[in-house]
Amino acid sequence: MCAKIVFDFDGTLADSLSVALRVYNQLAVPKNLRTIDLVEWQKVRTMSVPQGLKYVGVRSYQLPGLLSKGRRELQAHAGDIRLFAGIKPLAKQLVKDGHQLYVLSTNSRIVVQTVLEKEALDTMFDILNSAPVFGKAAALKKLIKLTHSDPNDIWMIGDELRDGQGARKAGVKFIGVNWGYQPAQVLHAALPVAIVQKPAEIKQIIDSYE
Repeated sequence: MCAKIVFDFDGTLADSLSVALRVYNQLAVPKNLRTIDLVEWQKVRTMSVPQGLKYVGVRSYQLPGLLSKGRRELQAHAGDIRLFAGIKPLAKQLVKDGHQLYVLSTNSRIVVQTVLEKEALDTMFDILNSAPVFGKAAALKKLIKLTHSDPNDIWMIGDELRDGQGARKAGVKFIGVNWGYQPAQVLHAALPVAIVQKPAEIKQIIDSYE
């Protein structure tokens, strides 16, 4: 059976943490926000997005502007972002198996496209319109409607609690990945089908439901 498999980008397909932290810290200093190094990140990554924003001092009215500036800065550094090991062969095998692959990200289309093109995977993924921080459920529901799909045939693959929450609200299945922005103990709250330790396990889980 052909499934529609929707991947988050940052922390799921792409190892963008070092670039993202560098961009965030550049934006944080003039705003008097808490800066985050890799040690501090280990604390922040266990928090929900609202908790993390409160911890670094971001107020709700500041978020849209910071996200907009952050996307522009990430575009300038897109060439520094790499896919995680194992993602490229996974994508090739899933397409060979007849599945349709999508990317749903809060990052910009330009960044996603640049990284996928660099890895010669751009023809294998459809990039969905960029989602707001908490807007993945709406994007998934739109995909269901536009493609006339059964939600049971759609998978959301992500590394953050909000990916899983969006999947649950849309009625699609969720697989958490344990190599991204949030650890397994946080992802469990979204009641995933599974939390995988390496990309190849994603195919195994999807195959077991066919």
